[in-house]
Amino acid sequence: MRRYSGRYSVGVPFVVVLVGSAVAAAGCGSPRSSSVTPPALDAAAVTAAVMAQADTDSDGQLTKQELERVPALAVSLAALDTNSDGRLAAAELRTWLDAVRGAGVAFTPLTVSVTHNDKPLERAEVRLVPESFMAGRVGAATGQTDSFGTAVLSIPESGYPGVHCGLYRIEITGTGNDGKPLPPHFNAESTLGVAVGAGVPEYGMVSFTLD
Repeated sequence: MRRYSGRYSVGVPFVVVLVGSAVAAAGCGSPRSSSVTPPALDAAAVTAAVMAQADTDSDGQLTKQELERVPALAVSLAALDTNSDGRLAAAELRTWLDAVRGAGVAFTPLTVSVTHNDKPLERAEVRLVPESFMAGRVGAATGQTDSFGTAVLSIPESGYPGVHCGLYRIEITGTGNDGKPLPPHFNAESTLGVAVGAGVPEYGMVSFTLD
């Protein structure tokens, strides 16, 4: 059985936002200046691509079964489903994407917590892989879990902490707490995902329990 859930934390997150022609770092000491800008995000195009991929009955609504085609949205349904009907409408997705674009955030924090066989999983590689319809818009990110099973993700070539806002698959690679390699459905054939941006996931943290 595969389980995943949101995780809450306290503290002030680090967020790099566009301010004029520079960026500022919130909640992390002194601001840093740079020419860094948020990735270009076409909310209409991404919404259309998601619906083309997942809306199998073309009714403009994604059921929980259809959302399995986009793990990032399946994990984040509770946050994005603003009318709480258990489905994700194209308009709800577009609203979130518009909020992501409007926030003007270049980098935002993302911490991933991993447990396996009811224990924190140490020394696992966690990769944040853009969904196909996000390719070219956002960068892939990586991190390695510590003794608490926690990985703080970043884009290696960016020089900044944090990740781009967008829709991603999560790949977790390494040796499980049973001494065996983690199976493909957690990495090469991953069914895990996360939506990032506009307050999702809450407090910039998401947890995965691998069973």
